[in-house]
Amino acid sequence: VVTSGLRAYYDFDDGTYADRVGEFRITPFSTSISNDSPTNVGRSVSFEGSNSFLQIGENPIQNLNENIIDATFNFWIKSSNPTGVLFALPFKDDDNSNRFFNGFSEGAVVHSIVNNCGVDNKFGEFEIDLSQSIFNFEWHMLTLTYDGSTKSVTLYFDGNKISTDSYETGNNDCPLFVIDSETLRIGGDYQSSGITLDNYEGRIDNIRI
Repeated sequence: VVTSGLRAYYDFDDGTYADRVGEFRITPFSTSISNDSPTNVGRSVSFEGSNSFLQIGENPIQNLNENIIDATFNFWIKSSNPTGVLFALPFKDDDNSNRFFNGFSEGAVVHSIVNNCGVDNKFGEFEIDLSQSIFNFEWHMLTLTYDGSTKSVTLYFDGNKISTDSYETGNNDCPLFVIDSETLRIGGDYQSSGITLDNYEGRIDNIRI
């Protein structure tokens, strides 16, 4: 569980979408606060599927040197639907048509940085099958850590390291990207360059960035 260096933290325990450590305000769309949590003493957010997501207008993830991502996403999920987006973030380059996302596709955790540059270039993808252990409508913790010094992303499931993969953010043929003030969506659907993931359906709690 991420406890230091937090940019944003949402626990929903007071029935609101307030950021406990910063000023990154969430705007909810077709979600509700549920009396359910991993510890059975708090609350979480219920996502109903279609048109249900959270939106953070001022994105807490930035990469000021334009070539690395140093960030960790840590959250609890409870779902029985093996598809849907966890987070999706547009970022800028010459054509403003790029995406950085993570979600589920047919029971696997999928991740991709899509940098179009006139053609579809996908950097740092992985796909890990968790369908037998995660989509049982029980609470599970997912953690994704992006290490800019090694350009790697590591996936943890219930605190256990599952996979590490390298990623690239740009090369000589593609301009480097800038993640700045673009909107971060949690649970919102994703469509780009032949990739389609539906809205997340289930519950999410204790989002730490």
